[in-house]
Amino acid sequence: MKSIHNRIVYLALGNSYVSQAIFSLLTLAQVYRGQRPDMEVVVYSDSSASFHGLRRFFDLMTVDVNGERLVKMKGLHRDVLRAKIMTLQETMERGDANLIYVDTDTIFLCKIDRLFTEIGSGRLFLHKPEWPLRRGRMIHPELCPSDISFDLKSGTKIKISESSVMWNSGVVGINAGRKTLVDDVLSLHHQFYAIYPTWHVEQFCYSLILANAGNLKGCRKFIFHYWHSKQITSLYTNVVESHASIDERTLLKAVNRCKIRMIWTGRALYYGYRIRLWIRNLPGVYILFVSVRDLIKYLFTIASQQTQFKK
Repeated sequence: MKSIHNRIVYLALGNSYVSQAIFSLLTLAQVYRGQRPDMEVVVYSDSSASFHGLRRFFDLMTVDVNGERLVKMKGLHRDVLRAKIMTLQETMERGDANLIYVDTDTIFLCKIDRLFTEIGSGRLFLHKPEWPLRRGRMIHPELCPSDISFDLKSGTKIKISESSVMWNSGVVGINAGRKTLVDDVLSLHHQFYAIYPTWHVEQFCYSLILANAGNLKGCRKFIFHYWHSKQITSLYTNVVESHASIDERTLLKAVNRCKIRMIWTGRALYYGYRIRLWIRNLPGVYILFVSVRDLIKYLFTIASQQTQFKK
């Protein structure tokens, strides 16, 4: 296989995730205005043929993930997010490259050449920091143990402390020469999941290992991750279904229109979600909120009854 300097990687299993990945790649094509970027796209999927129409925009390679291969990637606990770690691990074995793993529910906001350049100089990327453990215990106590250590495959030991920070792992940027870090992520996942079998484990393992390695940075200015509002996928359904048959110029314009609507809708849903989460995790505020809500309902009921009485 020829040496590729920059490589972007997806894992897309199931029809809904395949559609998400196709739209994500269409937004990547849109920011490059249809010009073929200096990178290879690798898609691990159980529906490889669905991506063939994107070869007009990218040097694209698909890897079939079915049957025994998928079972092996999910591991003993049948965790699909473990398969995400193994996808990046396997891609790193394909040769030296600057790698960006991207979740399917993503939208590219601008060109990513600078990301690849920084990865080549030793920078590590996750999508964005979310919360420190000392605050996260209020929301996810099962993922916030204190004073616990793990031995990693590299021979190092890592300890979880209150200063540890949970990052969103919707994007992972790393050079293939640092494969030992991803090996350690997989090693930590195996140990951590056995104790705390929740869906947060994969991103927590990336957070701990990459932060411990140093030089970790977020990349939300480059890529929008709409994990919190997947209902907005209905906005791009028509574009995805017809992308292979539409001419390039018309397609990219349609993608841009969808992208703008999705970003604004997604951000509104996200901030609504954060407000609700904040209220639920502050008992006093939540009680006040419920009391005011119930009082308004009560007053409205009384007013309605009085109106009916007058009639």
